Amino acid sequence: MTFSTAVYGQALDNESPDPAKADGIWLEDPHSAESQAVAAFVMNVKSTGEEVVSTRDVLVTQASLDGLVVEARCDQTDSGGRDSYIVYCERGARATPEALQRAELALSNFAVEIKRDLAKRGFSDSLKKGGATRSLKCGIFLILICFLLYSVLMLTFPFNR
Repeated sequence: MTFSTAVYGQALDNESPDPAKADGIWLEDPHSAESQAVAAFVMNVKSTGEEVVSTRDVLVTQASLDGLVVEARCDQTDSGGRDSYIVYCERGARATPEALQRAELALSNFAVEIKRDLAKRGFSDSLKKGGATRSLKCGIFLILICFLLYSVLMLTFPFNR
């Protein structure tokens, strides 16, 4: 099955099938071709993609050709006391503001449908924090590149004082 978007949550009892939807249709059988296609897509993006936002409450991973996976932490924990998540994925999407708005809406609606609450800090706040973290990393990277270029130039063309 080829899907455009999918969303699923972890079963809190760790025994029941995970609630899941693909293109708005409930996936009843976790062993169906549709469910397996969603799982394979998420695994592929997470294994080949780049984390573009990483906070305690939200993780956004994008793969250049495949798409986008957004994981949002819920306030509820599973039966083992571990954090639980709702996952949104979209084929062919990049982590643009529009795609992240679609993800936030889908995650919020799905959380209501399965009677969960997304982490209290909120999706938007987590994205802002993650974006700031990424900007800081990019800034440090650029400073290092400039320093290396300066060092190479000084070694190549020493100035006589």
